[in-house]
Amino acid sequence: EAMAAEEPEVQAETVEPVRKDLPKFNIPVLKIIIEAQGLHGLRYGDYQRYRQYCTRKMRRLRKALNFLHWEQGKGKSKFIQKKIDIDMINDARYLFIVLNKAERAWSYAMQLREAPGGPGREVHHVSRLLAKAVKHSAYLETLCREFADDRSCLEAEAYAAWLAGSMLLEREEWEQALVKLNRSRTVYDELSHSAEGVEQAMYRKRVEEIEPSVRYCRYNVSREGGSSNLEEQSQVLMEIGKSGGDMLKGKLEKSLAEARKKQAAAAHILHWMGKEISVDNPAIHQHILSAEGSQFELEQAESTEGKLAIYDKIFMALEDAKQLIRDDISNNLKRGKDCDDALTASLQQVRNMVQSIVLLRTRERDLLLVSQLQEKLQTEFFANIAGGKEGPKKAT
Repeated sequence: EAMAAEEPEVQAETVEPVRKDLPKFNIPVLKIIIEAQGLHGLRYGDYQRYRQYCTRKMRRLRKALNFLHWEQGKGKSKFIQKKIDIDMINDARYLFIVLNKAERAWSYAMQLREAPGGPGREVHHVSRLLAKAVKHSAYLETLCREFADDRSCLEAEAYAAWLAGSMLLEREEWEQALVKLNRSRTVYDELSHSAEGVEQAMYRKRVEEIEPSVRYCRYNVSREGGSSNLEEQSQVLMEIGKSGGDMLKGKLEKSLAEARKKQAAAAHILHWMGKEISVDNPAIHQHILSAEGSQFELEQAESTEGKLAIYDKIFMALEDAKQLIRDDISNNLKRGKDCDDALTASLQQVRNMVQSIVLLRTRERDLLLVSQLQEKLQTEFFANIAGGKEGPKKAT
């Protein structure tokens, strides 16, 4: 790993060595990882930076404990893999090393998932890294039960259950993932009831973050059980997507695409201005559903650039729908005397509906562009004032 500039340290770095005859360790797992993630990249979704921080953090902890992998041999250093055994624990920092191991493996998996184009051929590597994170978190839970206080044990249990649930969700083992995620959510909820102020808010926020994953697992369990209400499935997926995190993003998009495809194939009725319009071509229906379904992506997008990219996707889907409508109308008219006038009228209604959606979305995008330009001009104006430049002079 390339060494980056030193960054602010979280409280875990200042833990003083303790002996076994002193009170049990206090390991505030959630507080430690939230502070570290916020300070070292995850506020901006930079998983690589956070992974590098975890590596440096472990190196500093190992050096402070004189527990390095490298030992000086005859003439050169020799690498010796050193494991943290229960029998050797006499300092809380050994547990922090294990925690950082779990966080490093998890952040590496997320880094691969967030790579342009998705994990691709590295999907199995992602699964292995998540399994590695689960292994370290389970060992942290074991160490906490032996050496830490009750609250620390609960935090370690909730953390390990969340990682296990995330791994099972990635592998699409829905029922097992649901069990683990439910357990993690329950423990964090219990912790919130016994905490106050900032700590209570921290636990409650964690519960809210886990909820979309729980709902997504429930959705897939019910779907495997034979749930056939496709419109309801799409609605549930869009609602989950509004609050889902990075772990869910790719899977939600895939599930939504599948649900829209099934919905388009199963039903050929569109609703517009209080009317029911029949659409015999499922491909047209699917493109329209895809454009409508991008609404939740717009609500999720934080940057103007992200929203503009989603509008481009919407316009492409609607343009594809319009092209198919034109083709169907043309093919129907070519039939001459056998032309189906009712079909032509229906397709023209669909075309009018699509055009109205295009106009509506175009208006929304243009307003967004105007807002972006206003912000840019305002920023430049105040920058000029701060720099001592004079603005445009008023005419006398």
